Amino acid sequence: MIDVVRSAQPPKSLQETDAYDGADVRDRLRDDFLGKCYLCEGPLPETFQIDHFRPQADFPELKKHWPNLFPAHGETCNRRRLRWGTRGVVVDGRRCAFPEGGLLNCTNGEDVEQRLVQWLEQDAVRGLRAHFRARSADDTAATNTAEELSHIHDPGSGGGKEISSLINAQYVRVLEGHHRLIQAWEAADRDRNDLRVAKAAEVLRLMLAKNAPYSTLIRDRLQEFVIPTLRPLLGLPA
Repeated sequence: MIDVVRSAQPPKSLQETDAYDGADVRDRLRDDFLGKCYLCEGPLPETFQIDHFRPQADFPELKKHWPNLFPAHGETCNRRRLRWGTRGVVVDGRRCAFPEGGLLNCTNGEDVEQRLVQWLEQDAVRGLRAHFRARSADDTAATNTAEELSHIHDPGSGGGKEISSLINAQYVRVLEGHHRLIQAWEAADRDRNDLRVAKAAEVLRLMLAKNAPYSTLIRDRLQEFVIPTLRPLLGLPA
């Protein structure tokens, strides 16, 4: 999950129609969220679901509320969010599918990337598996969010298996890009200012950029392999 900046002005259709999924809403969500699902960081398809951060069934007054609308994959992510209401959760006096203590909102400056620890770990059976935890045990919203993301990414379920497969495929592509960078670096006698190194680094940097698929998880995993002298070229901490 990444922090993004939501456009301040709501799309016109939210104010002029009864719909929450107008073309202008979809276009704005795609732009604001860097073309990625807010739950898994996978690229958004041409048609995607608009998720209500606070479920519209429990909070009908927020059905067209611009800050409550988020872009998400349907089958693998939105429809697999945890149903907190089954735990007897009550929010604002209503039993609902939203946790007590809330969830992290990645659009309102809550520093999701700092409050969540997100990483990939090798699984002997399923390849790389995504893991999430709150950086602080006292951070209830982060703890709830980590639980929900862990559920969505669980490779033991159908949707989670699909997400895991896509992350693994993207990670292989990133490793190939890293291998080409090392080859260029060696061919240039380890001169990171060489044009060949710069070109290979730029390709890999784009694969690790914030708008790239699954970049938060993959950047964390890749950092342990990158030679320190090359990290600045990739936008990674030295």
